Amino acid sequence: MDTRVDTSQLHGIIAEKLLPQFEPILLDLDPLPSYALKLTLALLEHDATFIRQMEQQGLVVVLFQVLMDHQTNPLGRVMQGVVAVVGCLVGHKETNMRELYDQGLIDHLTNLFFEVWTSVCEGEEGGRDVKTAVTMLLTLLDALNAVLRYVSEVVRRALQVKNKGGDGAQKEAEFGEQLLMMNKSLTDLTSLLTQLLCYEDTEIQDLAIKCLSLLVQLFGGENRDALAPENMDCYSKALKSTEAKKQKVLLRVIKRLLTTDARHLDTMKKQGVNLAKTIQSLADTASSHADIALTTVAAEILKMSGYN
Repeated sequence: MDTRVDTSQLHGIIAEKLLPQFEPILLDLDPLPSYALKLTLALLEHDATFIRQMEQQGLVVVLFQVLMDHQTNPLGRVMQGVVAVVGCLVGHKETNMRELYDQGLIDHLTNLFFEVWTSVCEGEEGGRDVKTAVTMLLTLLDALNAVLRYVSEVVRRALQVKNKGGDGAQKEAEFGEQLLMMNKSLTDLTSLLTQLLCYEDTEIQDLAIKCLSLLVQLFGGENRDALAPENMDCYSKALKSTEAKKQKVLLRVIKRLLTTDARHLDTMKKQGVNLAKTIQSLADTASSHADIALTTVAAEILKMSGYN
């Protein structure tokens, strides 16, 4: 007797028998929700068609209900599971992003970042589980990176359509602008991401650079503290300790901040001498290695801020 089950049968069983049972399990007491979230993540990573079935079962709303039920324990397994699943959803084009935004995706993400970062800063002396906090920070950075990549892709497509003109151009452009407005509060994370450039964990550094780069590409110098003295110190330290490829990304971030808001340029001129010295040193080293791209951006920054 052949007891093997083919993939389509298995998917049918999951969709018809398992997913309808998920709501009470997710809303139950831990550890049941954590196990359900791990299984959900595994299903989504295996096959994106489960996203539509999750949405049809109303599980996205339940997901955010779980998040609110467990918000007093931001480092708990349940919260880690929720953020991982949300990050996975955002990373798939099949997802109905409007539903995630309607459930308060951006506010929840921003608030969690600050809570988890507080735990990391307080450390073990403050009675915090730093290892768990760092793991959660990585999960949040992954989710944020997915959100920013999604927004960036929509805005890029809207600009392309707008330039070509034709049917749907206006609608596409309006959606791009609307999406930027919906994500604007993510600029509140600018200083936090800048501080993470100097964090000891290289994986966190790498994700922070990616997120900061996308954030500044989308919103320029929107955050008034983006080049505050302590943030310029972080850029200076990060530029000294990272590789050439990442140095170029960081220099482009600094240049974008300076060219999109006069306040940042003014701060750089008045209080950016140490950062300017670091950039000058990089430019000198890069020119001896014939790194034209790095030398060019560095020279542009120094010129516009009056340090050349």
